[in-house]
Formats: sequence, structure tokens, C-alpha cells
Amino acid sequence: MKQLCICLLFLMLLSSCGGIDVNRSFIGVDRFHPQKIVVLPIRVGSYDMSREIVEYFVARKLAATGWYKDVVDSQMVQSRLSESPVLLRDVSDFVVSFNTLGVSNRLLAQKLGEVFQAQALLLVNVNDWGYGRVEGEKAAKVGLTLNVVDSNSGDLIWKGSHRLVEEYMIFRPNLDDICEKLVVMMIEEMPH
Repeated sequence: MKQLCICLLFLMLLSSCGGIDVNRSFIGVDRFHPQKIVVLPIRVGSYDMSREIVEYFVARKLAATGWYKDVVDSQMVQSRLSESPVLLRDVSDFVVSFNTLGVSNRLLAQKLGEVFQAQALLLVNVNDWGYGRVEGEKAAKVGLTLNVVDSNSGDLIWKGSHRLVEEYMIFRPNLDDICEKLVVMMIEEMPH
């Protein structure tokens, strides 16, 4: 019985993770040291229930690093967007253009940098959120992509994408806890 409990505990804690899946640094990353970063509205797709928790951990963990003098979280951005239809259009156009083409619109990046007085823009996508099966085993999954854009040049400076999977037998792991681990892992890889 004791061995069965140990085996179950081991399987519950088993996590398939070997580092960030995509971790690309682009030209100029070594000279990029922003003082202020803006977390643009998070793209969650069909994982709407993840929005608040991802927003919370991204902003909190970025601020906790001490790398930036200021972190403008996506809730502050949303507040500004509700006050200005022009800013709403600019942010929407920038995010849609970036997610569609994979490159940022330089003029919009510069405009957003000026509006928020920030040197970096962070785009966050939720790629996976929930419970399912991985290789026949029950698993909890959280996947994110983070993109850092230099607001002065519009250049993509860094991209990280990863999915954390925790297998379980009986008790479901808390997705919030997995999200927090993943956000910490990814932010540690970001340029600053």
C-alpha cells in the first residue's frame, strides 16, 4: 500500500517540461534594456476563463523581477482603451497585425510607446488551458506565448512559447498553479 501511495504521488507530481519550447532572441536584444513595459490585452482565444489569472500572474511576476521601473498591466491598458476609441483602434490594429502577419507595425508600435511612455510592448497569447489526455494519461495543460516588441523601432526582440503539462491520476492539479509556474519560467528567459 505504501508503494502504491508513493507511486501515485510521483505520478501526480510528474511534469513534462524541459525548458521553453521556443525561445528566440532577435537582433538588438543585447542592447535592449527597457525601463517600462506595457502588457497589451491578452489574447485568450477559446480559453476565456484563463484571462484574469494570466493577466494577474504576468503583471505580478514582471513587477516582482525589479527589472522595470514600471509595468503597465493589461487592466490599466483596458481602462485607457475604454476612455479613447482612437487608442482602442490603434491597439486592436497593432495586435491583429502582429498576430496575423507575425511582425509588428512599426508606426503603431511607436505610437503606443509614446502614449504609454514605454520602451517595450508585451503581447501574451494563451495557447492551451484545461484538462485532457496526453499520450493516454490524464493531464492538466497550460500553454502561453510571450512576444516582446521594442516600441521605439517596432522590432520583435524576443519570443517565448511553452506548454506545461502535469499528469495526474485522481486529483486534478490547479491550473492557476501551473500558470504561475509557467509565467515565472518564461519571464526568467525574457530580455531586460
